[in-house]
Amino acid sequence: MAPDFDNTHRLLVYLCRLFHFGSGQAAQIRTLKDLDDIARRAFARGAETEAERDREAMLHPRPDVIMLQTADGGVYADMLAAGRRANEAYALKHTIAYQSFIGIKRGYFPWHAVFNRIFLIRDLIQADFRGWVFYLDADAYVHYMDFDLLSYLNRHLDKAMIAGPGGFGGEPWDINDGVFLINLGHGDARRLIEDWHDDLMSTSDEELRNAPRWEDVPSDQPRLHQILRGNEQYLQGLHIAERHFFNDRKARFVRHALRRPNLRALDRLALMEADISAAESPIGRTVLKVQSWYWSWSWSRPR
Repeated sequence: MAPDFDNTHRLLVYLCRLFHFGSGQAAQIRTLKDLDDIARRAFARGAETEAERDREAMLHPRPDVIMLQTADGGVYADMLAAGRRANEAYALKHTIAYQSFIGIKRGYFPWHAVFNRIFLIRDLIQADFRGWVFYLDADAYVHYMDFDLLSYLNRHLDKAMIAGPGGFGGEPWDINDGVFLINLGHGDARRLIEDWHDDLMSTSDEELRNAPRWEDVPSDQPRLHQILRGNEQYLQGLHIAERHFFNDRKARFVRHALRRPNLRALDRLALMEADISAAESPIGRTVLKVQSWYWSWSWSRPR
């Protein structure tokens, strides 16, 4: 027996509900009251589900993250483009925003682009962004696409910054700022960026004009080291991740095609492209699955 709908409008409503609820529940709809009852129960279930999601978000917050890269033109822009294929794919997969900038924020020579990160992160602070910035040098790229970065960050919400070690001496201030995570919701992180910016601005334009070669004036990393060495509070808010987690050329999560003696920039670009292509191949994906199983067994919670 057909439902007792007496006009076209009610029939259309029924058909819409048939599509929405499925034939089982639609068969129970004989009057508008039946329709209202079923819809009310469905919306109540939806509200319960939404409330559960809200409770889950409170218990396990998912911080806002912006992945950030920058380079001058030339070969480093080519490196950024090569790594962006992997980095942007990771960002899309894990609901992370991606931003990149090509050019020089302050300075006159290509290597002055190392200072871009300071200005770009400061711009985000001034725009009231209070999430995490995931900074990667132009020659750094995500290798392990399934790593749950958001869960990792949730374990370090009390930290202002996460970075890998620079040298091998073990000094707490000796970090590599080629790959790092900085928590702009943390007051110390914002103050650190301001101090870093102020230190750079203490170098005059005239000094920069006379600095065509690397380290003719201090680059970004020595300036950061000096700031960290002089502020114990910044060191307390700094988490040093394992070298083999990120910021190494064979790291598990983020790989970094670091400068090495007798290795030209074009050679590093070729190595990056080969490694990224290998990881994207069917064999490479199979190897990564095996590696991820081993990592989950032996090292499931990187520090």
